[in-house]
Amino acid sequence: MDTVKVRISEGELQGKKVSSKARGVFYSFQGIPYAKPPVGPLRFKLEEFVLSLFQSPEPPEPWAGVRDARKEGANSPQLNMVYKSYSGDENCLFLNVYTPQWPVSRLKPVMVWIHGGGFEMGSGDSSLYGPDYFLAQDVVFVTINYRLGALGEFFIVIQTPDVGGHYDYLYCAGQS
Repeated sequence: MDTVKVRISEGELQGKKVSSKARGVFYSFQGIPYAKPPVGPLRFKLEEFVLSLFQSPEPPEPWAGVRDARKEGANSPQLNMVYKSYSGDENCLFLNVYTPQWPVSRLKPVMVWIHGGGFEMGSGDSSLYGPDYFLAQDVVFVTINYRLGALGEFFIVIQTPDVGGHYDYLYCAGQS
């Protein structure tokens, strides 16, 4: 497997050259953190959530050396409906970048794919949303993972006054 390297503001990434199902080859950089992991004290911190609606998330920590970007990052915790299993990790804020050319000689259009799943399931994994056919159109293709389920549905905090309660006292059924 041929590898390729790129430097971004947080450090150096090692990606890979991949054979395309649609046309030739493309270059893949996967599992790139796009924000500081929302774990520990950031997990349910209300102030962080409310601020995140109006500000960019905290950037990821820089790394020393070369980060392996040849495999996808963790998915958000979720139930796999097919296999009836539960998997994932709270540290799931990763993106994948696929480009038809490396190094890049000119700017290309970028398509960012935000997966569906009702905020309960899904991921930006290439096994689901492979970049092959998009890259055949000479675009850069980006997929992301984001928090799902109870870890990602903090929008209820903002809507709390509408249900007559306080976010600290909401019950599972939404009644306070």
